[in-house]
Amino acid sequence: MKRSLLLFFFLNSILFSSFSQQQDAVFWGGVGIQKMVSKRFSVNVFNQYTFNQNYTELGNFYFDIGFNFKINNNFSVSGNYRFIQSRNLDNFYTDRQRLYGDLSYRKSFGNFSVSFRTRFQSQYYGLSFIEHENYKPNRYYSRNLLTLRYKLNYTYSLYVSREQFFHWNTINKTDSWRTSIGAYYTIDMYKKIALFYTLQQSINVKYKKNNYITGVSYYYKF
Repeated sequence: MKRSLLLFFFLNSILFSSFSQQQDAVFWGGVGIQKMVSKRFSVNVFNQYTFNQNYTELGNFYFDIGFNFKINNNFSVSGNYRFIQSRNLDNFYTDRQRLYGDLSYRKSFGNFSVSFRTRFQSQYYGLSFIEHENYKPNRYYSRNLLTLRYKLNYTYSLYVSREQFFHWNTINKTDSWRTSIGAYYTIDMYKKIALFYTLQQSINVKYKKNNYITGVSYYYKF
């Protein structure tokens, strides 16, 4: 475990050493539970808390529930609902809802694997799915994620990823990119921990912002 942590932070320092101007340091902490209903079908629950303003403020937290269906050894589809509490400028939390669906492809080459996931999501600002009943217009995104993973052994694996956020209904352009490095530590066949570092950069918007995100997630599968 110590060697994995040292390797993770070493890769982190190499990959992000060029980004010296930091706008916000953010921490993500999450817990995920996966119930295998069958060999191909699972139900998933995930809870995450985000601390921003240099880790001093709870920016938002959410609960996510959905399903995943494995079509074959390479393709899978999933659908999810997410309920979000997000802190606004008046320092109280507002409701957001998100519906999204994924199509994923994964292929292994020895200890390496490459995966591509395309997602379409709708975000609703309030407790209604009808746009004129909410306090902000709904947002629609396509998100494309490419991940390269290397498995050191049963216990440790490393990955790098790049994700595009394409904003459909307002600017019809990519408005941010998310670049990540991370490591998985498998405790046993039921439990694993993910450590990651992410740079999220906004583009094609009036107010650009870079978030430097450190995160840890715990996953339980049964």
